[in-house]
Amino acid sequence: MKKRRLMAPIVMLSAGLIASITMFLMQYELVKMLGILLLILLLFYILGAVFAYMLNRFEEQNEKIRLAKEAEEGEVVEKEIALEEDDEEP
Repeated sequence: MKKRRLMAPIVMLSAGLIASITMFLMQYELVKMLGILLLILLLFYILGAVFAYMLNRFEEQNEKIRLAKEAEEGEVVEKEIALEEDDEEP
């Protein structure tokens, strides 16, 4: 879905920001800090993409259930109307 398109990058950049600030304050060496930051960015991008995929799948399933219920309700209404018409005929 389009509304979750930016979820993975936002999760990745948020985690990267927190990790880089933490490593800077703890005075990590630059090369070590960049290596760790790269791993964190990759990991959280993958996690964000999986999370967005799962949410999209749940939404699709809920939409199918909602459409099935609407179709079922429509059939019930049609049957009730048909029964009422049958009752009116002499």
